[in-house]
Amino acid sequence: MLVNKYLFFISAIVFGISLPPFNTYLLPFIIFIPMFFLFDREENNFNIVKFLFLFGFISSLFSVHWIFENRGASLVIRILSGFSLFILVGMQYSLFGYLVTIVKKILPKSFLYSVPILWLVTEQLISYRELSFPWVVPSMSVVNFNLFIQISDIIGASGISLLLLLFNLILYLIIKNYFNRSYKKLSMYIVILFTLLFPILIYGKLRVDSIDSIYLKKESLNAGLVHLSLGAEEKWEKSNKGRIFDRHIFITDSLKKFNPDVIVWGETNYPSYLLNNIGDLRKIREIAKNGNLSIITGSLGYKFIDDKVKKYNSAISISRERIDQYNKVMLVPFGEFFPFSDIFTFLKNISLGQSNFNRGEDLTPFKVDSKNISVNICYEAIFPTFISKQCRESGAIINISNDAWYENSREIDQHNSFNVFRSIENRKPILRLANRGFTGIFTPTGSFIKSIDFDDNCGKIVSVGLMNETTIFNRISYYINFLGNLFGTLLILYGLVLVLINRYKKRRIYYIN
Repeated sequence: MLVNKYLFFISAIVFGISLPPFNTYLLPFIIFIPMFFLFDREENNFNIVKFLFLFGFISSLFSVHWIFENRGASLVIRILSGFSLFILVGMQYSLFGYLVTIVKKILPKSFLYSVPILWLVTEQLISYRELSFPWVVPSMSVVNFNLFIQISDIIGASGISLLLLLFNLILYLIIKNYFNRSYKKLSMYIVILFTLLFPILIYGKLRVDSIDSIYLKKESLNAGLVHLSLGAEEKWEKSNKGRIFDRHIFITDSLKKFNPDVIVWGETNYPSYLLNNIGDLRKIREIAKNGNLSIITGSLGYKFIDDKVKKYNSAISISRERIDQYNKVMLVPFGEFFPFSDIFTFLKNISLGQSNFNRGEDLTPFKVDSKNISVNICYEAIFPTFISKQCRESGAIINISNDAWYENSREIDQHNSFNVFRSIENRKPILRLANRGFTGIFTPTGSFIKSIDFDDNCGKIVSVGLMNETTIFNRISYYINFLGNLFGTLLILYGLVLVLINRYKKRRIYYIN
């Protein structure tokens, strides 16, 4: 068992390393085999939960260590938020382990077959708002295996995680039956392995060819990108505000001759509350009116609700006819807010390098030349169900991000890579504008076409096809999420009931004796 535990911890390290930018090719198909050894051979349920916590903690330490590089926070806050995040991921994996132990009690001889489904359930649970951070997940280790992940338009990224664990389970059973000399079962599992793998790859190839062909024929949107490479703190210095705004206006003016339908600025690249700055707002609206276009920009936003100020990370759409505001819904725990800060209000006073934001609620898409375009902000791109709901009535997706907080780290590659899955799941193009990150277009098959380099200060015109069709995943993602949360909650409650019953029995025996 000692050797298996060493392999278990090595697999946690390898899994952490396998997330972007590294391409570990086929390693994800064997990374989780030691986990199945643990599930199958460890009789102490507490040990399973404990080792799964360590798996999550270690893999996050090797994958999201960039959290310590938050350039806007003090050293103490960086250390506090970093280890809080590692513990959070560890708790997510221990939750997975806990679900496995419950099913193991119910189905002791066949529970292993439920493990891939239990991970899918876990991914739904860990996407719940307050402690949502579904970043260190199996599917991200195969984001570069383009043909394999095309089936995401049916099963989503969490379904890809399920498939990965299923292949790991089959390989574990092949190894187990080899050492048990059960060659008939071994042969059966080998047949199952290839019977599953080949259709998935064939489907991927057919879908790539089909979707690429359809996309080229679609009506397109002419979009202008205004990219200023700004340091994490640079835009917040009052002395820079006027210069940054004037530079945006200058580049925007220079793009008007190309007749864009929309011009996009970055996340919070307007370093203030735009809707409360009448002079700057008038300048932007004048350009929108004269050019008959829309301008979408990140900005700070706030509202007074019940005599309290609600602060938001917002996107503003300004056109000839209207001004619309979208407030970010999915916030970064320990980055944009402290979990449960609505209950423990003193947490709102801790500086996270930017602000402790409130959540938005409205998901209405922006109108660009009578076309629906959904806009999400930064971290929101990691949530499959949220994006599928938000973009259901849209022809394209715009993602505005700010990667300057974690400049020159793995965060930039990982953050960008989530859009691969979102584009495939919904078969919609994603126009991404990221400050000191990857800027370009994701096609509906997940290919990324880079438009602007990290350090460039420039404008560029790009063409984005409009895909108004909905995928199977887009239509069923809500039900996957709902049923996953329901099933997971019922399992947790069942496990708690078992614990209470066992304690009651032990006390009763004690008093009888």
